[in-house]
Amino acid sequence: MPLYANPSQDVWPQEFEQLPAETQAMYRYAVANEATLRWFPCYCGCVAAGHRSNFDCYVREQLSDGRVRLDTMSFG
Repeated sequence: MPLYANPSQDVWPQEFEQLPAETQAMYRYAVANEATLRWFPCYCGCVAAGHRSNFDCYVREQLSDGRVRLDTMSFG
């Protein structure tokens, strides 16, 4: 099931809220720093899943209304 967040309104799915604070911080950083993370390769080994950069390890899709679909790979 896809998980969506609206970071600009600090709205995150319940599954996200249950993650350790450090994991939540990584997702929040990724969403806020796309331009930086696009320069770093995917380190999770999921190039076959379509990951082109480290940003893709956290965000699967960005919607025009500001919401993002989270990539749950880093949920653990």
